[in-house]
Amino acid sequence: MKDKILNELSTYKKRIDLTNNYSFLKIDNEKSYDEIVIRPIIDLILNEDTVVKVVSIQQNDHFVLLKNLTWETKYFNFPCYSIELILFDHDDYLILRSAINTLVNLHLPKDSFCKINIPSEDLILIQAISSTRFNLIETRLNYVLKLDSNVQSQFNKIIKKSENSDAYYLSNIAKKMSNKYDWIHADPTFSDETANEYLGMFAEESVKGFADIVLQCMNENEIPFGFLAANYPQDINDNYISKLVLAAIDNTRQRGLLFDLLNEMIYQLKEKKAGYLTTITQAANIPAIKTWEKTGFSLYKVTHLYTLKND
Repeated sequence: MKDKILNELSTYKKRIDLTNNYSFLKIDNEKSYDEIVIRPIIDLILNEDTVVKVVSIQQNDHFVLLKNLTWETKYFNFPCYSIELILFDHDDYLILRSAINTLVNLHLPKDSFCKINIPSEDLILIQAISSTRFNLIETRLNYVLKLDSNVQSQFNKIIKKSENSDAYYLSNIAKKMSNKYDWIHADPTFSDETANEYLGMFAEESVKGFADIVLQCMNENEIPFGFLAANYPQDINDNYISKLVLAAIDNTRQRGLLFDLLNEMIYQLKEKKAGYLTTITQAANIPAIKTWEKTGFSLYKVTHLYTLKND
């Protein structure tokens, strides 16, 4: 089945174009298009954690690329999946809605969790998933910053790189300064306690290697009260792109330090040859939006995250 999809990718070009996660990059030739848009789809299909489910409704085939989220499955102790892509060749949202319902009823195990992140331009999929059992959990704003080659370090006694020994403090910060609009807090599948523990674990693992670099700000006793995690740049068609992973600041101690952490992170990533920095926040998270835009980030994509717990 994977070979069949690979051989027929051109049939679904309209669907595939919506998956471009680097729409801020210029695509001026076929080689660039293949590298930026097609290559990630091929890698996804060939990934051993990706399975292909075929749902046929009224003689219309729908190829669903379902990714097994092995880490989340182990952490939550129930099967977790992500619908990475649905390929089909029609424009009837009712047929697509029926295909989604069939997928849930026949192909998702009981007690499993499934999510799908849909670009705002994908009107037919948004219309189709409405009135299914999937819930809209989060509207995501995707930002990008083209890095200034003249940026200077602001390293000082307050800001430093995190080490493994800081993981405990960063975990507690993430738990304390939780964001009710992030996906796991907004999702009724998870209690606030579960969501806080998940973010605390995420922060701890970021220091231990999930993220490439974590910066922290410290009080007078050198105890961290805020952090910002990021990944070093990836080469995307000769463009070096980094992304922010997670941030949390205890603003009861001191305000404005996320902006300072962000500026230092930009310098550190620029030293690694990054040309762009991307980040995601929620449409409801006005303070984060103000910080990103104050730094010079520009909005380039909006997506909607839907989830379902198949009880």
